[in-house]
Amino acid sequence: MACAALAACATEAQRHAKEIGQTVQAAMAQTRQCQSTLEANPRYMRLYEKLAIDTATEPMRAPTPAQLSDIEIIPDDDKAIGFEWYAEGQNCVFSGIEALGRVDPEFQIYFADRIAERAELLNDIAANPLTYGQVNAEIASLKQRDRTAAAEMANNLKARLAAQHQEELAEQQAATEELVSDLGTIALAVATRGRASITRLSSRDNALARVQANFSKAHPRYVIVHPIRAIHCEGVGHSLRCELR
Repeated sequence: MACAALAACATEAQRHAKEIGQTVQAAMAQTRQCQSTLEANPRYMRLYEKLAIDTATEPMRAPTPAQLSDIEIIPDDDKAIGFEWYAEGQNCVFSGIEALGRVDPEFQIYFADRIAERAELLNDIAANPLTYGQVNAEIASLKQRDRTAAAEMANNLKARLAAQHQEELAEQQAATEELVSDLGTIALAVATRGRASITRLSSRDNALARVQANFSKAHPRYVIVHPIRAIHCEGVGHSLRCELR
């Protein structure tokens, strides 16, 4: 993927680009399998009918005109189902964040930020009498931001691999040391942003878990089967370890 941006990949840049490509493919396959399991659950069928939720075959599924014009206010029963759907989906997401974050923090930043936005939307749905049309309009906006963020992530990866390529081909030791210093600063900045994104997602999940618990107390018919948990990650690079607590 990122290697295509280089005139000729140096050994380490080539290895890293190949590792990124293989990890992305594996993580996407795992995510599609998890999404298929959620889609097959009859309990969540209504959510997929009413909302433009991504599916295994349509990862960037856009709201239809009918979904955007749907004036039905989301009922409490569907809100309860939404909590359960999000909680089950967390099991698919955190392992992907861990696997991709190990090869590059750019992925950690991208996915943590995207999921945090969805947690905020679910919180908004729980707190306010929104229509399905309003939520689908916000989903469309989220997906547009997803595309913009994905392009930024790809450009950042390409730029860093290109810099790494130049470093490895540098013939003069002084020039090489300067590039190493620059790349080290960039790597530290990206890792720091990655930790900040995970912290933000953890905060949003903790808030949503409280909303789920309060919602259950206010609606005795809703028994929490899948509690929402918060993601916690330690380490950086290949030492990254994530879990749901």
